[in-house]
Amino acid sequence: AWSCNTAFAQIGLGLGAERFADYAGRFGLGFADAPAEPALLDIPAEAGTIANDPAFLQRPVALADTSFGQGQALVTPLDMAQMVALVANNGILMRPYLVQDVRVGDQIRSAAKPTIIRQAINIQAAAQLRDVMRSSVEFGYAKPVALPGITIGAKTGTAEAPGGAPHSWFVAIAPLEQPRFAIAVIVEHGGEGSRNALPIARQVLAAALGVQP
Repeated sequence: AWSCNTAFAQIGLGLGAERFADYAGRFGLGFADAPAEPALLDIPAEAGTIANDPAFLQRPVALADTSFGQGQALVTPLDMAQMVALVANNGILMRPYLVQDVRVGDQIRSAAKPTIIRQAINIQAAAQLRDVMRSSVEFGYAKPVALPGITIGAKTGTAEAPGGAPHSWFVAIAPLEQPRFAIAVIVEHGGEGSRNALPIARQVLAAALGVQP
């Protein structure tokens, strides 16, 4: 809820480098010298990585930094959208696609087929993550994303970057009880996640859910 780097660092150190890398791989993040298997197919995007190579994570300071999203970690908005969708979908990672179907008049010429990549985490773990994302909106840094009548789970992110202010990140799920939408927003060099990325996500979710922001 409060984006405490120390808490994430302690969790990462408790997992250890090998287990940390295993879970990162389940979410689709590999190493620069050995990327996770491609899951994007028709969506052109770089593969996200947690480090250049496994040796980097063997250093406790590097593992701690990576655990709260720094170190050598590099991810795209699509990576983050897939991760938060996985949490919404009871731990199941799906293959993304851009077009739902192609129609000529009332006739459907082609349609996307939902495809499961893997059960990345178990149902209980996904539910626990949704609960802590709910807390972030109820009383934490993500509170300004709240919309009337909608329960939202979310997380802010502030990623230090060379050449200027930090990148402003925000991810969210809504409605939390029966998720329909997962969103990831980045504003490059936008400062804190709650400052610039959050208001954009709020406007998009309001439009998708048909409520007044």
